Amino acid sequence: MTADSKLLRRWPVAPCAVIARVMAMAIAMAPGSAVLAEDVVEDAALQGEIVEPWYTIEQRLEQYGPSARARMRDHFAAASVAYPPGAVVLVALKAERRVEMYAGATPDSLAHIRNYPVYGASGGAGPKLRSGDRQVPEGLYRIEGLNPNSHYHLSLRVNYPNAFDRSMAAREGRTNLGGDIYIHGGMESVGCLAMGDRNSEELFVLAADVGEDNVRAVFSPLDFRASATAPEGEGTPRWAGTLYQEIWRALDALPRPGVAREQQVLRFFPHVSVSDALGFEQPRQAASAPGHGNGAGSVYSTQ
Repeated sequence: MTADSKLLRRWPVAPCAVIARVMAMAIAMAPGSAVLAEDVVEDAALQGEIVEPWYTIEQRLEQYGPSARARMRDHFAAASVAYPPGAVVLVALKAERRVEMYAGATPDSLAHIRNYPVYGASGGAGPKLRSGDRQVPEGLYRIEGLNPNSHYHLSLRVNYPNAFDRSMAAREGRTNLGGDIYIHGGMESVGCLAMGDRNSEELFVLAADVGEDNVRAVFSPLDFRASATAPEGEGTPRWAGTLYQEIWRALDALPRPGVAREQQVLRFFPHVSVSDALGFEQPRQAASAPGHGNGAGSVYSTQ
């Protein structure tokens, strides 16, 4: 797929959007509803295509880029990280309902930039296993696309199911794993993460400025740096312990928010780098933005 075709492709409506929209349609069709019929017709465009108007990524960057970069400027300056950075890691902590942003010139020189609240998410502890289970995934992911025409303002598409998800599904004979997982705007979501519109603008612009290949996402049931107790949600698979150790390993490689780098000496996996833990290849030079020139695995038993 060429760069241009990727920018202009039409994105499918994510399941989290479909469920919310179907509920809205049911309310609109109820007797006495104040919602206009034409609004229902417009929202009925759930055929796999985004409704018009149609925007390209470049148009959205022109529209929201200046204000989003201005809002991020002080956070990057406080962390002594130049914008745009060369690498970004987003850490989504389900129990804490928080997304942490890390950035730096390279994957192994990251600094904590800021945190964002998660306003809407569904499910509980445990990885996503199948379509319709309402679970937010857990694992180590990449950002595989930007959606400038989301039903929830702007969004970043996560590459669920990844190779690990597919491998575990094959072992258990599961075939319908679901998909279309996004980090998006708005305040509600089913299976995705709703970050609010303004925050989604910042994440969208940052990913575009850095380049999708230079962004990684860690989706964790909780912050293993604060608690080494494995979550045990209903139906948590027996292999979750293996997954959680990989997630903990990635979190442990990151700098601790609010702790000076020279004081960050206590690590469970002292020889693991961010590049190794999150599969960063040699990062490509980020495009200049406009206007910027120890054996702890035993704690993970879930049986």
